Amino acid sequence: IHDFKNPITIVRCCADLIANETSDPRLCELVSMLNSAVDGMMAMTQELLDYARGSTSLNKERVTIWGLLDQLNQQSLRLLPGKDIQFAKRIRYDGEVEIDLPRFTRVLCNLIKNAAEAMPNGGVLMITSDFVQNQVVLRISDTGKGIPANILPTVFEPFVTHGKANGTGLGMSIAKSIVEAHGGKISISSVEGRAATFD
Repeated sequence: IHDFKNPITIVRCCADLIANETSDPRLCELVSMLNSAVDGMMAMTQELLDYARGSTSLNKERVTIWGLLDQLNQQSLRLLPGKDIQFAKRIRYDGEVEIDLPRFTRVLCNLIKNAAEAMPNGGVLMITSDFVQNQVVLRISDTGKGIPANILPTVFEPFVTHGKANGTGLGMSIAKSIVEAHGGKISISSVEGRAATFD
């Protein structure tokens, strides 16, 4: 994983060279997209390294719930309508949270991606925010296929996967480690054949 950073760095250098040698606005836009993708790849690589080492370092900042939703919209929520998935939100708490925004956004994007894959024929994805007993609760629920009862207890364990031919089974365990590094908790409830909800 560590060696993977070297070719990513070469891609970044090439993108910077292209940006310095062109004034074409379309090419500049593509370079910006390329750099964003490289940033994401570097961050995911670091998350894998952190997970393997058993420690997650965070760069926290105070962000409003709406600021977090803006990040989600840029990365994943805007793609939902094209998949016949209706996006709904129930924002009952709209204050601030102290999070590592890029890492926390990737956790939620992973949950949203899983929810979308569980609804191949469309459905509803709901994001809810609440303030309960002095804690901020974020909930992502879908109207998809749900998760079998025998898999539920192991969802957050490494290399457990369900419904994905090429899944690694690391997404949920990394999500759990990042949420716990924030001092939080993550849980799942599901009705097989009907729905799944992550808190």
